[in-house]
Amino acid sequence: MSLWSKAVSVAVIGALYITQAQAIDLVEAYTLARANDPTFKAAYQAYQAGKEYKTLGRANLLPMVTASYSRFRNHADIEYQNSLFSRTEKREYASESASVQLRQLLINFDAYARYKQGLAQTSMSEQEFAIRDQELILRVFNRYAAVLYAKDMLSLAERKKAAYEEQMQANLYMYKHGEGTKTDILESQARYDLADADIVEARDNVSDAQAALDQILGRTTESIDPLLDNFTLLPLQTDALAEWEAIALQNNIELSIQRYAVEVAQQELKRSQAGHLPKLDAVASWNNNT
Repeated sequence: MSLWSKAVSVAVIGALYITQAQAIDLVEAYTLARANDPTFKAAYQAYQAGKEYKTLGRANLLPMVTASYSRFRNHADIEYQNSLFSRTEKREYASESASVQLRQLLINFDAYARYKQGLAQTSMSEQEFAIRDQELILRVFNRYAAVLYAKDMLSLAERKKAAYEEQMQANLYMYKHGEGTKTDILESQARYDLADADIVEARDNVSDAQAALDQILGRTTESIDPLLDNFTLLPLQTDALAEWEAIALQNNIELSIQRYAVEVAQQELKRSQAGHLPKLDAVASWNNNT
């Protein structure tokens, strides 16, 4: 390998390493989770399948065209017979038949109920996917914050250990100069050992929290950015409880799903009732026989 090729290879490997080791923020974590989280990906596929309900319902209202074509080879023996003579003729000929039919429903309560039901089912799947998206946001934030909290607890445990170590050294110094007791040394040693055990536990908690975050992100992250220090809450739109209740009744996704579920059930009832109602279709056909 030439010197130039080696230099390029080293640069590429270094760039990849820097990219992988670079800390990610909360928005990047959410973007990765949308692309890699298996729970969200399953919800997305269910949402894509739910969009077909609308298409299937509309298909019942569209015109239907059917066509057929057949060709035969015929063999026949035809006998002629009377009092004077009799003879047999062999016939061989081809025959073919073609037809095209166009059918468009004019009155069909069952098909119309299927269409309305498909619209409601598609809308319900959209609302369910919105809930899964909100759940993903909460799961990403909770695991992201859990990593930061575990690291803070580790830093606190390390500072406690350092403080207890200084205290132990001070007690040893005072004991050597006749101003302390052995009990103080033993107590400071016990606190120091307990702080050391807390550090081990805190490191395990960091590893567990990091693994939980990596699972939802679909990749290994070396570090994450801390949350903003100047985070401020957005002002409330209103302070009136009645207005918040009205907003919740209008915009709550779970309530919206239940409304669509009621619509689906109502259209299913209409489909059952439509079996006793008349149907009217317009039919145009063309036939050709040779």
